[in-house]
Amino acid sequence: MVLAYLLATLVMTYPVLLRLDSHYVGTGGDLLIFPWNDWWSRKCLLEGRNPFFTTWMFYPRGVSLVYHNFAWLNTALWLPLSPLIGSVAAYNVIFLLNLALGGIGMYLLVHYLAQDQRAAFVAGLIFAFWPCRMSHYNHPNMISIGWMPLFLLSLMRAIREKAKLLPALLGGLFLALTGMARWLHLLFAGGLALLYLTYSVLRERQHWNRRTVAALALMFGLAVLVMSPLLSPLVLAQIKGGEKAEDVFSTDPEIYSTDLVSFFVPDRSHPLFKPWLADLWSRMRRGAYLGYGTLALAGIGLWRGRRDRGLWLVASVGLFVLSLGPALQVAGRRFDVTLPYAWIQNWPIVQVLRHPNRFSLYLSLPLAVLAGYGMTWLVKRSRRAWLWTACAVVLVLFEYLPWPYPTVQPSVPPFYYQLAQEPGEFAILDLPMGARTVAKLYMYYATVHRKPLVEGHVSRLPVSAYDFIDSVPWLRGLHQDNEMDPALGDVSRQLSALAQANVRYVILHPDLVPPDQMARWQDWLGVAPVFADQQTVVYRTQPQYGQDFEFVGELGDGIGVVRATLSSSSLAHDGMLEARLVWGTRSAPGQDWLARLALVSPAGEEVQWVDFEPCAGCTHPRCTHPRWPTSQWGANGVARGSGALRLNLPDEGGTYTVTVELVDPVTGARAGQPLQVGRVEVQAAD
Repeated sequence: MVLAYLLATLVMTYPVLLRLDSHYVGTGGDLLIFPWNDWWSRKCLLEGRNPFFTTWMFYPRGVSLVYHNFAWLNTALWLPLSPLIGSVAAYNVIFLLNLALGGIGMYLLVHYLAQDQRAAFVAGLIFAFWPCRMSHYNHPNMISIGWMPLFLLSLMRAIREKAKLLPALLGGLFLALTGMARWLHLLFAGGLALLYLTYSVLRERQHWNRRTVAALALMFGLAVLVMSPLLSPLVLAQIKGGEKAEDVFSTDPEIYSTDLVSFFVPDRSHPLFKPWLADLWSRMRRGAYLGYGTLALAGIGLWRGRRDRGLWLVASVGLFVLSLGPALQVAGRRFDVTLPYAWIQNWPIVQVLRHPNRFSLYLSLPLAVLAGYGMTWLVKRSRRAWLWTACAVVLVLFEYLPWPYPTVQPSVPPFYYQLAQEPGEFAILDLPMGARTVAKLYMYYATVHRKPLVEGHVSRLPVSAYDFIDSVPWLRGLHQDNEMDPALGDVSRQLSALAQANVRYVILHPDLVPPDQMARWQDWLGVAPVFADQQTVVYRTQPQYGQDFEFVGELGDGIGVVRATLSSSSLAHDGMLEARLVWGTRSAPGQDWLARLALVSPAGEEVQWVDFEPCAGCTHPRCTHPRWPTSQWGANGVARGSGALRLNLPDEGGTYTVTVELVDPVTGARAGQPLQVGRVEVQAAD
């Protein structure tokens, strides 16, 4: 039977087996968090670090991982398996085993309840390959619900059977494994257990005695004991409150409710129906298809099943209704119909669940039991039980078929392999920012380069995570809208905040932003990258004269012009001329200087000029050091500035030269010779 479920898993997840060691199961996105989680857990184990706090994200201050979305049980299996078969293959094998485990667990539960192997096998297929479950390919810890039927089976045996010790011990272990697969599963396992306990007290009183209560106490006590090393930090954080009390109680039910129609149309991944249903599925979210074969069997189970079928009906209806969310949605349209979820959505335990459509994942358990009851009735009343069984197996697998099951092979830019060879511990800043989007990709890259990240992704993000980022005006603008504020002229001073925090590189990703945005970023930085290809453009946070920038002309006192751009090459005689300049220093300037922008006539006479500060520094109202005079630039400084001239020239036109030089603000003395930065054609007056 185990082999049958393993074989069915390999068939239903085609072509995962063919790509076992090269592609991850999934499409990316949230999937990319879990390789980082595995890498971080191994690092903590080998180096004796606290797994619930890291400075490898949101460097240098770090961030709490108490509420981060770990798959602890998967990681525990990955740690010994990955050295043997590779990290990608280990991840995939664990994913596939979790799918098969769901079928095996449900088989054992239904076999215990219905006493029929054929019915149990069909019920196991329904639970294992439930479309909502299969659609969570980016969430391996959501896939890992196979321990729940084993826990419920042990719970029932601990109550109903005379020998209670072994079921109690197994039940405690299975409940702990359910939680360590994902804490969210505990809430649903606890809810189903409470529902069954209520039923048992009312309808199975003959099984209740002191030994029953003791067995249950042992079961739940053992589960708490096994889970406590990993669960206690989360509980203590909520008790203490304060900084560690991240926003666990948050919900977005309107977006993540289950559309009513999605229960009755094949999943978007079905190879036969995909082209016909693409438009409909574009208006709905995650799949929740029940399957008409499953519904038919469950209907028969309600009609002819065991006397406890009412228990599973209540569970099924409750999960079905709650998965619809607070308001009815049909084929992507929201109707003003208030549903029961609206009455409980503000309960803390419901807010922890966050997404109503998660209820539809667990709907598979009671519905599979009812379908098992229905299948039992069919096969026991038919002379061709094998035919009914074969038809049911084929129908379930066909209706739930997700071919091809998605796989992805994330490519890592070459620079990160080079970065991994650099000795020492230092951090990097990847741009663009985006804790909910691109940061997950950067976390995956971090498993290769093994350096801390200035940003990152945490499932429940504390407000303080962005304290360092928001303390630097340049980074604050990137955090808010992924733009480098052109009003910030003190380039190397802004970068020095990163350098002083031991952030060595700023890495731009041209493939993740529009070309015009990439051009603005490179223009603001003003210096040359240390590495560039189609995927990454890399800058040092401590640019050096002679390596990262050169002068087009030196003006004196160690100051030179790196780049100069005129607003126009042709102007009216009374037009406005602006010169945008990138300044640099090869040595620390000895005093404060003003820059003089001048217009030189064709005859070589300086006919008009304006003096301005080379860099106005940071103009952000929250910045505590808005000016940046040249005496503070130091060696290897980089600054941006601009000067503007309102022309007031004779009516005749001509070609004028634009120059820039440094002048002493007190004496007016010049430092060195003027530097020509361009020419402008002045048009004669009409």
